[in-house]
Amino acid sequence: MASKVYLMPMVIKAGVIAYSDFHDWRYLGSHDSAPLTPSDGQIYFNTSSHSWMKFNVSVWLEDTDILGGISWHPKYYTDILNDSNGYNLVDYAHEAACVISIHDGTPQLHTNLTSNPDVLAAPDDLSLLLTSGAVASVQAYLEGMNIPSEWIDTGDTYAHVLRRIVGVFVFAREWVGIKKKGLFREGLDLSRSYNSLSTSNKNTVSAIFLKHGISTAGLSGQSTIRQILSEFSGGFDGKEALGLGVS
Repeated sequence: MASKVYLMPMVIKAGVIAYSDFHDWRYLGSHDSAPLTPSDGQIYFNTSSHSWMKFNVSVWLEDTDILGGISWHPKYYTDILNDSNGYNLVDYAHEAACVISIHDGTPQLHTNLTSNPDVLAAPDDLSLLLTSGAVASVQAYLEGMNIPSEWIDTGDTYAHVLRRIVGVFVFAREWVGIKKKGLFREGLDLSRSYNSLSTSNKNTVSAIFLKHGISTAGLSGQSTIRQILSEFSGGFDGKEALGLGVS
């Protein structure tokens, strides 16, 4: 099979950490099977004694460097590596979602992936227009991932929709690069207005738009985070999407 594009969740791959009698954290190496998802707030580790210990680490998930062994991967990472020639992806920074292009995946891999309710597959022909049913399905999926979707319409091609989703993700990644924490930390959500942001956060919005040469003329003090992300994705040039085969 040629490359195929999907939307799917990201999950956390944890490192093995030991808790000593002196109450310090020690990084011991990688452990792919630690059953952690971003919503758990806890990691279970297989220690040298082969017992399972539980630690609450939710306070550290904003900065993965602190634990040294935590990184994000596509949820079906193992299946993808076993049944394809790898992948390219753009992730939603510290949010649990990604657009992923899987290279030469087997038909069975495609069947397995699309049998999961949290995976959405794009058609092979990305120049196709979305039907009204597809618009409803894509919007429901994106909103469930905290991704603005009100701009999607039946006049859009799949390539256009994917390019704009990548634009939202790029904004979130730029935010993390500047603020060193996820977009939806500090009590922010899609309904928060620009006027309600701190001066630092307002400056961050301006800096991201300026870096990508996107005008803020369509925004006002009443614009919400939802509208800011939609405005940015509408002006996004799509270069980060080229590695996904989306032009």
